[in-house]
Amino acid sequence: KIVYSASASSAEKAAADRIVTAMSHFGVTLSVQKDSAKQNGNEILIGKTNREASEKIYSKMRIDDYAVSIVDKKIVIAAFTDEKLNEAVAYFLDKLTESDGKLQLLALLRLYRQMSGKPSLLRQYKLRFVVNDKPGSR
Repeated sequence: KIVYSASASSAEKAAADRIVTAMSHFGVTLSVQKDSAKQNGNEILIGKTNREASEKIYSKMRIDDYAVSIVDKKIVIAAFTDEKLNEAVAYFLDKLTESDGKLQLLALLRLYRQMSGKPSLLRQYKLRFVVNDKPGSR
């Protein structure tokens, strides 16, 4: 499921809708809820939510950063501005799709394994921080 803040901006809501729409083209159905709902299972967090995983990422970011990362079995897509949030979502979706538009099932499998705590044989695939439009790790 996708989670955004109870006080989410229109850009955060649009980002969630963008991910839902993109994933629906591949037969993947994601629900969307506010962070006031109980935490239950794996989540994709959009923007600054009340979840601890969001707080961990935002505490490490600068104002002009965006991040796509996995923290505590949650995917966190974070940014301080609408423009950077759009870039973060584009980066996330790009990492899940190939140039021919097919869903990278191996990427999703690796992502699921990382989120579920199961060991992955394909450890080279990681979602990571992207700072000032340049891929890098922190």
